[in-house]
Parts: sequence; C-alpha cells; structure tokens
Amino acid sequence: MEERKRMRKTLASLALIFASHSALAVDTFDLNSKKLTLDAVVVTYNNVVVTLNDFALNSVGTSAPYTGATGACTAAHFTTAKFNAISLGMSASQVAAIMGCASSPTFSQHQGSFTITAWAYTSPTTFQTSLISVWFDSTGSTVSDAYSGQSPTPYFKSSQGF
Repeated sequence: MEERKRMRKTLASLALIFASHSALAVDTFDLNSKKLTLDAVVVTYNNVVVTLNDFALNSVGTSAPYTGATGACTAAHFTTAKFNAISLGMSASQVAAIMGCASSPTFSQHQGSFTITAWAYTSPTTFQTSLISVWFDSTGSTVSDAYSGQSPTPYFKSSQGF
C-alpha cells in the first residue's frame, strides 16, 4: 500500500513536470548571429507601435527564409527598367524582389476589390518624391488590372518622379 502511494506521488510529480515543461515557450537569442527566435507571438494590444532602426526578417511561420525586401528605398531603386519589369499576374514577392526595398505604408492603401502597394523615396535635398504604385487583388497577393479588363489598356501600375 505504501509503495502504491509513493508511485502515485512520483507519477503526479512527473506529470506536473512534463505539463509545465511543454507549456514553456522556447525563445532563443544567438549573440553571434544576433537572431532572436520566438516560439510564438500573441498580440492582444491595439495601436502597437514598434520602432526598429535596423532589421532583417528571416522567416515568419516557417523555417524558410523570408524573400521579401525589408530595407528602406533609395533613389537607385526607382528606374524605368524596374518599373517596366512589373507585369500583370506577378506575385507580391516577385514585385518586392524587383523593387529590392520595402514598400511604403504611407502611400499604400486598400480600396474595395484591390490593394495598392507603393514604394517611395523622397530626396532629402530636393524633396522630390519618386514613387511606384502597383495594384494587387483584394488579398494583396497578385498584380491585377484596376479596371478588371474594362479598359482597352490594363491599368495595374503607375510611377512618378524618375
């Protein structure tokens, strides 16, 4: 009988240890690579603002590297060749790869059945803004005609300042 009580206590202790261990997140930071790995991120706040001076997004929801652009745009990102390389049916990641810099939330917007994603750079000396805007479907994933084929010429991108 005594042995049975001791076994119950041992099993209860082990169950508690395993339960508490599996509930802990496994977040790590490697000082050499300067990579922070988060087991999970749960946001329960409204109007959260995070300022990062320098970062690279390696992956989200997978171990596969993130292939989108994360750096700020410069004047060199705005060329006729890059603008002409953007075509109907491209994915958002293909357009991001062509642009090579992060899109601008200030100039981007969602309008009904489409999303306009814009890349912008304002010269600190002339204050001229270079801008490339691209129309995507409502999910923001595929370059789409803003007029859904109703116009003889598809309208899916615009540019200014270069």
